[in-house]
This record gives sequence, structure tokens and C-alpha cells, in this order.
Amino acid sequence: MAGQKNGKEGYVLGWVVIMVLVLMILVTAILFASTAYYRQSFREYNDRQAYLTARSIVQTAAADFTGSGSGELRDVLLDEISVYLKDEPDSESQAAPPDEVADKPADKPTDKPTDKPDTGYPISKIKFQLDSTMGSCTMTGYYMPDEDLLILTAEAKKGGSTEIMTVYLQHSPESEEEPWAVLGYERGETQKGGKL
Repeated sequence: MAGQKNGKEGYVLGWVVIMVLVLMILVTAILFASTAYYRQSFREYNDRQAYLTARSIVQTAAADFTGSGSGELRDVLLDEISVYLKDEPDSESQAAPPDEVADKPADKPTDKPTDKPDTGYPISKIKFQLDSTMGSCTMTGYYMPDEDLLILTAEAKKGGSTEIMTVYLQHSPESEEEPWAVLGYERGETQKGGKL
């Protein structure tokens, strides 16, 4: 009888060890799956936040240029590209005959650069101070004087995610109501000049 009792106890102990191992494997698998799900969710959150930040910055720039924004960003950018903007003709120079205009000294010096790069005139990088939940964002761009086209590109970063959004703005000096018009938005690669 003593031999049978020890055999049954060993048999039960074996089952307990097997059940503990199975539970440990299940717990490990659940932890691994939940960690992978958390990483994926965190990556998607960063991707989404970078996209929203980039989109928000280009929409703010467009609003500033079209008049429905505060205008602060527009003022900074216009200061930088003002020497490249197409001038409206002076009423005095149109009224005077061409030979008188040629003899008349220039009222103001022209400081427009004469050598235009193929991709347009670059705009200095603007770094935005954002809330930590939004990540970071910088804006660059190009002004194309031949087309009177301003291309602004926002690059937003959040965690390991980067998103790029571009807005195309057309300058129309003839229109007093809306001197700038939004031609469109584009998501993706940084635009370094060129036509739409």
C-alpha cells in the first residue's frame, strides 16, 4: 500500500508541474502579444500626431496668407520674400514718357538678386514651439517668382514618426481682396520647387 500511495503522489506532482509550465507559457505569450499591441498602438499614435501637427501648420500658414488667420506667419515669410515679389507698376512711371523716365534717377535702389536659382528662392527654416504632445515641427519653402508661387513644407516629428505636408500658395497682386490663393495641399515628400 505504501508503494501505491507514493506513485499517486508523484503522478499528481507531475501534472502540477505540467500545468504550471503551461500557465507560464500562456502568460508569457499574453505578455508578448500585449507588448506588441502596445508598441503598435504607440507607433500609430505618433504617426497620427505627426500628421495632425504637419497638417495644422500648413493650414495655419494658408489661413494667414488668405486673411482668415492672425497673419504673424505671413508677415515673417513676406519679410523674407518681399524682394522677390513681382512689383506692381508705378502710376508715375506709366504716366511719364519713356525718355523722361530714363533720365530720371531711381527713387529707390533695387535690391533684387539677379541670379535666380532653378528651384526658386529658398525660405529659411522656421522652427515652431509646440506642446510636448504635438512633437516638433519645422517649416521650409521656396518662392518661385516666375509663377508667383510660394511652396511651404512643414515637417513634423513625434517619437520616431515623421510627416511632411506641403501647401501651394499663388500670389495675385492684381486682386486686392485676396492677394494670395491656396492652390492645394500635398502629403509626402518635401517639394523643392517646380510646377504643380
